[in-house]
Amino acid sequence: DVIWPALAKAARESMQQANEGTGIIGAIVRLDPMSRGLSQARDQYASAMTVILALTTVLLVLACVNLGGLLLTRLSARSTELGVRLALGGSRSRIAQQMLLESLVLAGAGTVLAVPLAYMLVAPLPALLDPGFVGWQLSFAPDLRVLGLTAAAGFTVGLLLTALPLLFALRQ
Repeated sequence: DVIWPALAKAARESMQQANEGTGIIGAIVRLDPMSRGLSQARDQYASAMTVILALTTVLLVLACVNLGGLLLTRLSARSTELGVRLALGGSRSRIAQQMLLESLVLAGAGTVLAVPLAYMLVAPLPALLDPGFVGWQLSFAPDLRVLGLTAAAGFTVGLLLTALPLLFALRQ
């Protein structure tokens, strides 16, 4: 409410001055969304931050593939155990619950270890972007939404890569 009346008043005064011949005629006004801020650092470091985002995404995908490989190896190594449990009268649903719970525990442990690691590894990031720049105005603290998305991706990959082979193993 305060900005718009002041902006309207300044525009009226500028138009009056332009009509009287005392104002700036042909001035170009650039309006930027304020959600982006007024920092030139965003434009200067946008490409470097995009590369860091891409590398982080590749690292997340590699970690998920690695987790999937470990879970598949663990499940295939336990196939004889699953057969013995089924032969002794264990229900398929109970065995599936146990395996899924084990995967959730592994994913949770990974998440609990990854959050402090993210906070420790983000500290040297400004120096990597520009070693000579001291007055950083950008925040490099890990965003809780990104950490939540990463944790959700880890849990989802852990569950899917356990559930799908488990269904095939229990059907046999």
